[in-house]
Amino acid sequence: MVNNKKALFFDVDGTIVDAHNQIPKSTVDAIHETRKKGNLVFINSGRPRKMLKSITERVECDGLLCGCGTEIVYDGKSYFKHVVSDELRKKVVNAPKKYNIEIIAESSEGIRFSNTKSRFKTMNFFVERIKLNNAFIDDDIFGDFPLCKFCLQGDEESNIDGFIKDFKDDFDIIDRHGFFYECVPKGCSKGTAIEWVQNYFKIKGKNTYVFGDTTNDLPMFKLPVNSIAMGKHDKELSEYATFITDKLENDGIKKAMEHFNLI
Repeated sequence: MVNNKKALFFDVDGTIVDAHNQIPKSTVDAIHETRKKGNLVFINSGRPRKMLKSITERVECDGLLCGCGTEIVYDGKSYFKHVVSDELRKKVVNAPKKYNIEIIAESSEGIRFSNTKSRFKTMNFFVERIKLNNAFIDDDIFGDFPLCKFCLQGDEESNIDGFIKDFKDDFDIIDRHGFFYECVPKGCSKGTAIEWVQNYFKIKGKNTYVFGDTTNDLPMFKLPVNSIAMGKHDKELSEYATFITDKLENDGIKKAMEHFNLI
């Protein structure tokens, strides 16, 4: 029997969390209200599981879709987890020197950096944000851990083309703009994670609602679902958006949920 309840999937950064790691009260209240109506709520983030703890402490949810679909957690139990092979992990660890880039290496246990004193302003910002979420690991074993995905920062002096050529068969390389790329193992995405939930709970696309703002949300926006883009979003999402809501800080989540009668 098909389940008629609705499932909502929320990206984190830029969707429910602002640049200062704050969540508007209207967002927290709206998510609480839709769960009271019996709807399912999942966080669907590029963040690994360790970095989502500070979110679940503030926002109610039924499960976590972590690291762009590399781990699926429901009711506290991990149902799926993808880790890259040792051979591929070593290739990633050697990439910074080979291509003149820096990387953020992610696992469910936490996040490591190839260089914690970076020449890149964005990387120093991420170090501090990840420390605030108690997900930073600095243990001198950068290459010896279960890698689920990674991000990289480069510039005009980096060999980005060479990197893409060498890694494109193993990873979906998502251009996040400004020489910043998110690298997700082939076969995993925010979209595949949603499909797992839909199959597990037998939820139709018309009862599925996704909320996002950046290019790593494209795999879920391309599904036959209700796609809600935040008021501030990457242009690539626009053609796939069912609805464009207000900005996060202007109660965008609440307004979208009111529009679709989810609260």
